[in-house]
Amino acid sequence: MEKIQKKHNPLISLIIPVYNGEHYLKRCLDSVISQSYKNLEIILVNDGSTDASLDICEQYLHQDNRIKVITQNNQGQSAARNKGLDVCLGEFISFLDSDDWIGEDYIQNLYSILVEEGAELAITGLQIVFENSAFVVQKETVRKVLVRDEAIKECCMNNYQSSVCVKLYKREIWENLRFPVGEIFEDYLLSIKVLEKVNKVVLSNSCDYAYFQRNDSTMNKKIDKRILLMFQRFDEVFEILTGMTEKFEAYARYNILSHSIGWFRRTHSDIDLQKKFFKKIENNRDLFFAIKQKKYGKFFVELFSYLGFPVCRFFNRLLMRHTIRLREK
Repeated sequence: MEKIQKKHNPLISLIIPVYNGEHYLKRCLDSVISQSYKNLEIILVNDGSTDASLDICEQYLHQDNRIKVITQNNQGQSAARNKGLDVCLGEFISFLDSDDWIGEDYIQNLYSILVEEGAELAITGLQIVFENSAFVVQKETVRKVLVRDEAIKECCMNNYQSSVCVKLYKREIWENLRFPVGEIFEDYLLSIKVLEKVNKVVLSNSCDYAYFQRNDSTMNKKIDKRILLMFQRFDEVFEILTGMTEKFEAYARYNILSHSIGWFRRTHSDIDLQKKFFKKIENNRDLFFAIKQKKYGKFFVELFSYLGFPVCRFFNRLLMRHTIRLREK
């Protein structure tokens, strides 16, 4: 991609899928229209909402002429994002979920560092905010500039967010690239496909994206069987990375290990599914100590995995109960 030339406030498109978000949408939109960076195209894609979400979108449409509202039958978040990509006009693109919100200088900060460093992609940190709780998790990043191979390595090591949100993209990245419709974990695969198309990535040390986690997950929540698609995603990411260069094999395996530990911890109510992720942990756990990542929650799962599935499962449930108690304080 050609080096980005600094322009005076180019148009930036902010794409927001909306589905039954009446309780959170105003907070999201208030944060958007209050951005210090003013030259925005705000695209709200109403994905067949059955609550008052569309009414709220139209209310804001009449308040701010930067807003566009598109309505479609319910097709899922990926289809809504794709619709936004199809119609957006901005030189740069960002995504926001309708129950999240952003700091006043979120867009300005991302645009400034992207132009300053001549990058095609800028990434910020985030705060995880839990419903009905004062518990907040800061997912910070360190300000740095990465060339493509370094960015892929850092992504595999989970040293920055793989979500398609928390980022500002040069428009050309999304040419011939769209979200897979009707699937889940699209961010995981797309984060790698995006990196294939950039030369330089800049990480911000800001933490001004608020990711809202609803309080609907409990120790006994029913597991969506579509999680099994994660194993397909593992294979796809591994194939992409090793196809680029053999040196990415270790990092691809570490990425599988890290995600497997995360999903092992979250699938505690489904023993059969948890066993599948445990098998992935067993197959790749040598990478944890070889790469020496200091992620202590995952470290304990990794360590207990050597004692077998029943012991690892038992200690994981203790750890999850402790985490839930912290969030409920």
